[in-house]
Amino acid sequence: MHHSAFALQLLHSRLISQQSENPMSQPAANTFFVKAAKSVGIFVVLLVGAYIINVEIQSYLGRNAAVATGLPTHTFEQALSLAKQQSKPVLANFSAAWCPACRRLDKDVLAKPEVKQRIEQHYIFTRIDYDTEEGQTFMARYQAKGTPTLLILDAQGEQLKRLNLTFAPAQFLTQL
Repeated sequence: MHHSAFALQLLHSRLISQQSENPMSQPAANTFFVKAAKSVGIFVVLLVGAYIINVEIQSYLGRNAAVATGLPTHTFEQALSLAKQQSKPVLANFSAAWCPACRRLDKDVLAKPEVKQRIEQHYIFTRIDYDTEEGQTFMARYQAKGTPTLLILDAQGEQLKRLNLTFAPAQFLTQL
């Protein structure tokens, strides 16, 4: 971005110097500079718009994939409380709605009946969203380097195991 600003500043200074040398070229130089500035402005607006649309589409797809798993949704604190009550460990899924790998994990692994059944029988499931304050706290506490990160925790929140990411349901089940 700094190079673009520098280039525009250089272009502007050259046009100003040309105008002082040749007063007849002033309208043409001003027109060129205005057209160049408008083109850069339009490009920036289109680029920002495309980025925003992409993030919204990715987030929409991610929310749908998470819901499609059919797994219950608990906050992290609710999951720890339920884990104490039911004497089960917590399966914590640190993810983000915009994350393509998280969507694939939801669709290809967590939504599978055999995986869902094992989780519901033996764990308290929680999904921690990267884009929340809870997500940032979780990331710092458990050194989650990215999404998705899957951890098995005891009822006090102590890490028992960090699962390896796999998109194969059978391999996922062997880690549980």
